[in-house]
Amino acid sequence: MEVKVIVALTLAILLLTGCGQSYGKSNGKKTTLEFSNLKNKEASTNRKGYFVLKGETTPGSKIETDQGQSTIAKGKTFKLRLSLPTHKKWDSFQVSAIHKGFKTNYDFIELNNHSTEYLNGLKAKKKAAAKASVKEAAESSKEDRKKEAAPASSEVASSSQKSVNENSHTHGLSGLKYQADKYLKKDNSVAFYHPVKVLGYDDTKPYVANIEFKANNESKATMKDGAVSILEGVKKADYKDFSNIKISFTQNVSNANGKTLKNIPVLGYSFSRSTLESIDPNNMDSSDLSKVADSHFDKHVEDD
Repeated sequence: MEVKVIVALTLAILLLTGCGQSYGKSNGKKTTLEFSNLKNKEASTNRKGYFVLKGETTPGSKIETDQGQSTIAKGKTFKLRLSLPTHKKWDSFQVSAIHKGFKTNYDFIELNNHSTEYLNGLKAKKKAAAKASVKEAAESSKEDRKKEAAPASSEVASSSQKSVNENSHTHGLSGLKYQADKYLKKDNSVAFYHPVKVLGYDDTKPYVANIEFKANNESKATMKDGAVSILEGVKKADYKDFSNIKISFTQNVSNANGKTLKNIPVLGYSFSRSTLESIDPNNMDSSDLSKVADSHFDKHVEDD
């Protein structure tokens, strides 16, 4: 009788604790992941430069981003602090809900930088640009008066215009765009060519730039070949005026709810001036990009 009681108690404990059930495999269900303080999957940091993401998930899930932030849900609710570098205008985050025994659920959000430090830096750049514009206008006016006093010959005028055109093909953001487009077409490295978009600023040195290519319908291998072609163009521009140049590829990505998020960065490389000086894209294989870049990212998408 005593043995039967012990066996019965043991079975009861096993049933209560879940022993015998495998948690190493998915039960076929996804973790829940819902955000409670976003609008259209977007938010802004506070003046101190951070934002606390709130939401609900499967109780006990680990919530983490592709940029290293993580937390454990208390019950079914969670709070996760996200931040941006002071120089960055915005960034996208892939947020995942992970729980043993469930399929991982994930979604993308965008965070805009409204920190005091970033906004003050933006004002300073605009002020410097306005000051430079006034100075340039004054110098241009002075130059015009000189030309009126001593008209240049048609040959000199033509030479001056040629110099301006050549400068726009190599200098600043416009120079990067011109050379990047030129070498993408020349190398025929992407399947669906269209002009790149170049973001950044070139009003005060050192300049920074992000060369962006919309790569819908392109494979990752093709994107990497395209990055090498863009690097060839960068080396033909006045890249030494830039402290950092990024090359990024975006695609339209479907989230876990089936909603299409447009222009999400899926592959990118960052190069400092010293790194650009040390490389020769003409003799580089696309597989070496991640080794020579100062930093890179490669986000998994379903069609990879």
